[in-house]
Order: sequence, then C-alpha cells, then structure tokens
Amino acid sequence: MLTIKNFEKQIKNEVVFSKFDLVIEKGQAVSLHSPMNIINELLHVLTGSVPIFQGTVRLDGKDVTKPNLDIGVSFLKGGVYERLSVLDNVKFYKGLFGSDLIVDEVLHLVQLEGKKNEKVKKLSYSEIRRIQFARIIFQDPLLFVFEEPDQSVDMETKRVFLKIVKHLQERQKGILILTGNSESAITLADTAYRLNEKGLHSLQIESEQPTSADTEDEEPEESNEPISSSFTFNKIPARVEKKIYLFDPCDINYIESSGGDVTIHVRGEEYQGYFTLTEYEEKLASYGYFRCHRSYLVNLQKVTEIITWTRNAYGLILEDSSELPLSKNKMATLKEIIGI
Repeated sequence: MLTIKNFEKQIKNEVVFSKFDLVIEKGQAVSLHSPMNIINELLHVLTGSVPIFQGTVRLDGKDVTKPNLDIGVSFLKGGVYERLSVLDNVKFYKGLFGSDLIVDEVLHLVQLEGKKNEKVKKLSYSEIRRIQFARIIFQDPLLFVFEEPDQSVDMETKRVFLKIVKHLQERQKGILILTGNSESAITLADTAYRLNEKGLHSLQIESEQPTSADTEDEEPEESNEPISSSFTFNKIPARVEKKIYLFDPCDINYIESSGGDVTIHVRGEEYQGYFTLTEYEEKLASYGYFRCHRSYLVNLQKVTEIITWTRNAYGLILEDSSELPLSKNKMATLKEIIGI
C-alpha cells in the first residue's frame, strides 16, 4: 500500500534522516519512533505540503506529491470544535467527508456515546483525543497516520485506540503511527522502527536472543576469581556530564537500553549508566528487578498494573505512570513471580 524507497532528508548541511526504505501492507500497523523534527518532516511529506527531492513515496502505486484524501492524518492538535457538542462534531465530519458510516457506530467505537450531547470544551483531554480519532475514521482513507496517539492520554483512551487499530486492520487499512516514545512504538503496532539521522532500524524484537548489534547485552563469561572487596557495595553508579551519582537500588524505577546506551530512570529523571543491561540485571537480581523486555529492566516494587493490550501486547504501569513493554514470553514468568 505505502512504499517509501531511498527516501532521505537534509536541511542545508544537516542530515535529518538518512536514506531508508519502508513498506506498509494492507492490514498492517507500523510505528516509527523518531524525534519531533523528523515526525514533522514526515507529516509534511505525507500531506503533500513539501516536495520530495530524494527518493520516492507512493501510495497504491501513485506518487505522493500533493494533498491526497487517501492519506488521512490524525494530528496531535486541532480539528475539534470546542463550542460544538460531541454529536455535532461527528455529524460535521460525516458531512465533510461524505461518509456512509453510521454516527452511533463511530461514537461507540471511540467510546463517546455517553458524552455525545456534551460540549467539547467540557471534556477531558483524553476524550477530546477520541473525537480526533473519530474525525479520521469518517475520512476513511487507505492509509491512517496517527501523530502521538497516546501522548498524555488515560488508560481507557489507549485501550480505545488499540481497539481502533484492530478495527482498521480488519478492514485492510494501512496504519502508520508516529511517536517520540519508544514504549508507545512497541505496544501500539505490530512492527516498530526507530528513524533518526542514522536511518531506519528495527525497534521491536520479542526474542530474548541478542543480535550482532546488541553485543553489549551479551551474557558475561563466568569467572572463578574470588571477590577482593571486604564488603558488599550496594549503590548503583550513574552519571550526568562529569558528575557520578550513587543510587539506592530501591529508588530506581527502571533501566533502559537503546542504541547501545543504557539509561537509568529515577524519580522522573534520566541518568547515563556505566554497565550493560545484562550486567545491571545480575547486580540487581536480589533487589526484585525483572527483565520485562530485551531492552528493559524494571524494579517490580514500582509496578502498579499489568496491562493486556492485545493478545500479543502487554505492558507494565509504574508508580510514576511510566509504561514499559512486557514481552509475551515474559508474561508467564512474571505470573510465577507474583504467585498467580
């Protein structure tokens, strides 16, 4: 359906993203984890507002060179009329796109039938996002593009969005999710990539077996050498610029590995780690840390919810509202740990 080939972007002498290829088939949901500047450039291209100088972008075999109703974009902001009711908004969308869809069915899909007579300005941020989803549903394009669909939304709205994705897949639509959050990229789509100045790289890897690009997380060889220290040092070192911080393991929320870098998350702040994720896993085993995903090590004492998004997608919600992906093959192990 969507075919991107040899596409790259440079602004003056700066590389925004290197040349990459991408194909989205009918019924496939793909996510791209990228910085905001890249997301904006992709949106400009897909909406036909800027020309393509390097590479090609085609939808259903036709070049994307101008605005095209077969590509629908659900932007992070805009497209909602606050002075109107929810029902008046969706009726307007239905007429705008000449849609044959039934208003009540779309309201049910976005879980707003109980709010249909309320003014939009009285709704929560998450409910307004669902109205934005309704807008693109009425447009009914071949390719649905969502900008940050779960940014700052509540759990119910995220469930609604996943339900929408499944609904669109059943109708053989193409889905492209653009997000700056790696956890969202992994949990919202079947296939996830990271796109940056270095190009396109696979992000979602369910297998716990390290690839050649992940040698930093390989299991270290066992050593029979005795420990020379006369006491056990329990602090976890991290750094920011030239400073070294020492954290109590109980204070850490989770540790993340991405692109060869390890980041320690503590009370909403990020610190650069000194060791690989596998080494941290060994050091923190006795403190209740769990390898919930190949790229994440979580402090189970900080977990408040285990979410089943779809049959193959799970997540962990932490005390600070952070959300981490939970690999399918880790779910059974976690159930054993918590005794259910």
